[in-house]
Amino acid sequence: MSNLERQLEDPRFVWQGLTGTLRQARGRGIAMAVKLRTVHHAQGMGVEHIKTWNAQTNQPMLSINEAMGFVKQPAWIAIELALRSV
Repeated sequence: MSNLERQLEDPRFVWQGLTGTLRQARGRGIAMAVKLRTVHHAQGMGVEHIKTWNAQTNQPMLSINEAMGFVKQPAWIAIELALRSV
């Protein structure tokens, strides 16, 4: 599965959200095929570009995104402040 989310404030692009396959089906090119299908669908919607994100620890999906031509952008850094109860 893979999903697209259109932004009402800027309909020129869509976010491509999660893409996934069953664990036992991984490594067979299914995720790439599904992502390519979403690109085709986005083109039919008149979208100019697609944005996505990738966990740095998910090398297989990063490889797919790079092979498709997605270009890395500056990273966001998640930070956390742990509050202790008193």
